[in-house]
Amino acid sequence: MVFDILLCFMIATSYVVFIYFHIPHHLQNKDRNDIQVITFRFYRITLLCVLLSISIPFFNHVSYITWIKSLNIIPGFTSNDTSVIQDLINISYSVISILVLFIGPILVNLFLVNEQEISIIPNFDRLYQDFLNTFMNIYGVRDYIFAPITEEFIFRGIILTLSPKSFINYTPWLFGIAHIHHGYHLYKQEKYQLKEIILTVALQLTYTTLFGYISNSIWFKYHNLWGNILVHTICNVMGLPELVVHQTRVVNLVYYSLLIGGAYHFITILF
Repeated sequence: MVFDILLCFMIATSYVVFIYFHIPHHLQNKDRNDIQVITFRFYRITLLCVLLSISIPFFNHVSYITWIKSLNIIPGFTSNDTSVIQDLINISYSVISILVLFIGPILVNLFLVNEQEISIIPNFDRLYQDFLNTFMNIYGVRDYIFAPITEEFIFRGIILTLSPKSFINYTPWLFGIAHIHHGYHLYKQEKYQLKEIILTVALQLTYTTLFGYISNSIWFKYHNLWGNILVHTICNVMGLPELVVHQTRVVNLVYYSLLIGGAYHFITILF
């Protein structure tokens, strides 16, 4: 058991190590949003995922077929032996559960004309433009496609498969701690003050760990990695819900009611 826990720690830290270890000289002083840095990190994390996929079954003495099945990544070929149709339904349930949580912000954004005006007709043109601006660039691919796929593959697919049952409840902290390295970026590139860095890192540690618990629950309830990936993408897109909205009293009442109701129903659905 101790070996498995140490292995989980090593895998979790490897995500950060592969980003920072032996960075090419021409990239060392560049910002994380530099396109060359992003493509370099794409390469490194992809390499990590491939190496883990190949090495872990070998060292754990399990067949690759059994290993792939335990990752719950192929619909119809998962650890709970469900059909393709049932897996697709489970993925849909995963997405619905997180959309319920964000129902307030989603509806406000859907019908919002400007900061002070709400329309009864959904603003699909603006939403389509927002979609293009969000996903159709390398930053969107990094934040909303690549990161959810690779992070869920490692922190849910691999770590939850290897983790002893007594350690599973602590694995979300591995996910949270793995994001602390962003504090280095705030210090090195953004030149934040130490107090600001500590507060920012503490907040990020809190909500990434909380998301780790949410994603763990989705993994064990629906047994399909694609559900976790889509939920991760939605959470990255939505961010933290706004607690202060500058709308009319009626709109504010509806928004906060949906926010509270969405959180309640999310908990009842998931737990």
